[in-house]
Amino acid sequence: MRPVDTSHEQTIQIIVHRSTVLSDVIQQFKEKRKTLDGPNLRMIFQVVDNKGKKERGAGTGVVRDVIATFWGKFYDALTDGTQVRVPTIRHGYHAEEWDAIALFLMKGYIQCEYFPVSLSRVFIKVVLHGEASISEEELMTELLRFLSIDEADTIRECLSENIACNSDEILDILSSYGVRQLPSNDNIREIFIKLAHKEIIQKPNYITERWSAVLQPLKKCLSNSIDEVYLKLEPTTKKVLQLLKDEPTSSDERAVLGYLKRFIRGLEVAKLKRFLVFTTGSDLMVCDSLSINFVKLDGLGRRPVAHTCGPCLELPTTYQSFPELREEFSSILSLSTWEMDIV
Repeated sequence: MRPVDTSHEQTIQIIVHRSTVLSDVIQQFKEKRKTLDGPNLRMIFQVVDNKGKKERGAGTGVVRDVIATFWGKFYDALTDGTQVRVPTIRHGYHAEEWDAIALFLMKGYIQCEYFPVSLSRVFIKVVLHGEASISEEELMTELLRFLSIDEADTIRECLSENIACNSDEILDILSSYGVRQLPSNDNIREIFIKLAHKEIIQKPNYITERWSAVLQPLKKCLSNSIDEVYLKLEPTTKKVLQLLKDEPTSSDERAVLGYLKRFIRGLEVAKLKRFLVFTTGSDLMVCDSLSINFVKLDGLGRRPVAHTCGPCLELPTTYQSFPELREEFSSILSLSTWEMDIV
């Protein structure tokens, strides 16, 4: 599924530095907004590495890599929250900057079906459909994912009446978020709903207004509901294993394929996303398959090699045990960045 017809595409090259992807993308989307607003204009990226040299990588994999890197930087610099993030006002970011970010979000989805699913879906629903589309139950659920794990656990205990609503733990949480109303058994849930409304809807209201105007065309592109989009894109072990397309023809190939699947099954969510970034360029499920090509590499040259445009993973058949593969693959995933050097 592709959200738009791409039969009359044009391309525009955008140059970004690997260490300043966030600011580079925002600046260029501000400067070229009228050009980039075209529905059939596709982005291509030239990435400059940390030493100032142009990386050799090109193609769809690089586009996915830049998009994923941008949103990772965005979450760190311009959002609040833990499991879900809500954009937050920051000095130096005005209408042009927030409009540029929204346009990049739309272009990323239209071109690669990438949607930044760490953004609060309640916030996104308000952007696209207005506050009336949100229920109190959704607000309460989102609040528990917005807060820290410890804060969320404390609130759950309170709502289950395992701790008092006027306990020091609850009062500390309410005070830290500027809540002055005294809690009681009768009003505690209402207080939490109001807190969720303030943090997720009221605080980013300026950003919501800017994004709502820019993202109106996205409503036409979204063939599924926001909930379905989030569900489709969130990676799970089962989904990643189902991506693998392989045809082992020997015992060595079947053995190393088993090691790879065992490695994937042992990855926690953060490392599962790193595996996806390495193999597809994206930390989300935006590809339909990941082809496995078996190769004979040994000694210092033995390593998994990813071609993200395919995407395709070259997997050496010379691993003698699962720990050997796990050690080398874990070392690769622990790197902060990978240079896209395959054209």
